[in-house]
Amino acid sequence: MIEITYIYKDHKGKINNGTFNIGILEFAKHIILAGCGHMVDKNSCRKAVGALIFFEDYFPNISNTPCNCFLEPTDTWAYDPTAKAHFSNLVGKAMADICFKHISGGKITFNYEAVMKQKGLPIKGSRPDLYGITNNDKYFAIEAKGYTSQTGKKSDHKRQANSGPLYKDYSIASVTEKIYKKICVDYIDPISNGENNIDKEGLINFYYDKISGEFSLFDENIQEFEINGSEYIVIIEFEFKSQMMCLAISKDIVYSNERKVILSRFERIVENDFYIDGDGIGIFKLQSINDDLKLLNRNLLN
Repeated sequence: MIEITYIYKDHKGKINNGTFNIGILEFAKHIILAGCGHMVDKNSCRKAVGALIFFEDYFPNISNTPCNCFLEPTDTWAYDPTAKAHFSNLVGKAMADICFKHISGGKITFNYEAVMKQKGLPIKGSRPDLYGITNNDKYFAIEAKGYTSQTGKKSDHKRQANSGPLYKDYSIASVTEKIYKKICVDYIDPISNGENNIDKEGLINFYYDKISGEFSLFDENIQEFEINGSEYIVIIEFEFKSQMMCLAISKDIVYSNERKVILSRFERIVENDFYIDGDGIGIFKLQSINDDLKLLNRNLLN
């Protein structure tokens, strides 16, 4: 568990300070979907999980004991400044996604350029990293940065957050600093800047369409399980921090024709053995399966 200190500055200049704890499973989910992934499909998730595993030595062990930073590799031969910079970038995107959901009530985020491509816009000019939607139909453009130390470039990041051609109600600069000492996130200045409206339902379908097309109701090889009265489909199984896990998505989301309605029902669920995000996608420990986790098709531990 990692303790995050944050500073939230709103568009009126009001500043709120606080802390919240992020479980390792929760952080792993956000690393995969926001940090590494650009689209929810099996291949993208497989590659993103590979990146997560590549950096697993940077993570503290999975436990309920709080710490306030990630770990630098202690092996002299493992030192690689390029790898550290890449990991900082992933942490910056993951923390932006987490803060968007913790602070702004966000539901799902996209890679900003992916939405531009989906709308047929040319990839040119300045633009932020992420594009997010809240349950109350607000759109956020988010510039995400991660640094090993403090930075003096926050004004530049605020300007970049407000760039780009997509409609936005708010522009956020999320700047994560000191990831190896005491993690602090500046979540800065939601600036109202509405332009042309955007089809929320179409954008939500864009988020889920590719993964949904990869699962068929009649496919006997699909791995499913039930937890807390809801059914989930396994996207990928993997080992992380010496524990077997799976990334899975809500069956309701996959097969629904009314995803906007279903998405509004999802709330974040944080437990010791699993984490389910507000987008209906979660990470589950496989070796800790108990009576609450009923496998429907086959034993995932085999």
